Amino acid sequence: MTQNNITFPIRINAYLAHKGIGTRKGADSLISQGKVFINSTRAKLGAIVQKDDVVEVKGVAQKKYLYLLWNKPRGVATPESKVLDDTKVKVFPIGRLDKETDGLILLSNDTRLSERLLNPKYNHEKEYEVSVREDIVPIQLQRLTSGVKIAHEGKRVLVKAKKVEKIERHILGITLTEGRKHQIRQMCSAVHLTINNLRRIRIGDLKLGKLRKDQIQSLSEKQISELRASVGLM
Repeated sequence: MTQNNITFPIRINAYLAHKGIGTRKGADSLISQGKVFINSTRAKLGAIVQKDDVVEVKGVAQKKYLYLLWNKPRGVATPESKVLDDTKVKVFPIGRLDKETDGLILLSNDTRLSERLLNPKYNHEKEYEVSVREDIVPIQLQRLTSGVKIAHEGKRVLVKAKKVEKIERHILGITLTEGRKHQIRQMCSAVHLTINNLRRIRIGDLKLGKLRKDQIQSLSEKQISELRASVGLM
């Protein structure tokens, strides 16, 4: 049975993670400390939560999660983290862009997003606008969608674009559901296209839009709700 994207029955640590209390490991710690109750009874590690159960966490302030969009400029390396001036909260990039790529990066202190947004099995799309030096011909589009081999962790691996379209004579739109290091640059090189500029314009339903270069903008409540629902978080 499901309720608000939670499938019951569910283990208590997974339930708390869905509710934003913390990671599963953090939830186990709270349970071990005796701070978690199911139907007014102190929960045990591995306990199962049913749809109609009442779960309480006592003596712990729920962490406030931040979700922001950043238009990373070209020539700037993606940092390991950023401290927001207005709140002093440290947020982390969910996925990276290389130094010469500009565009959309999602920043958050919700570490649960990383696995769910970056793992190809979840099929989350990332869309890029690619400006190239050469004229684009149909066979290149076909090869990018059928698959080319690139270098990855000392091996040659086959990668495919989910969607490729020719926007203008020298501009491609490429959509991926995976993100290997320098993937688009290597893919374009494999089909003899030289990139002049590479920009990420969309992550899932989140779009670059009119976000100015180096601007950071908080997601709206609607965007946060849709983002969390898309990855199965409450």
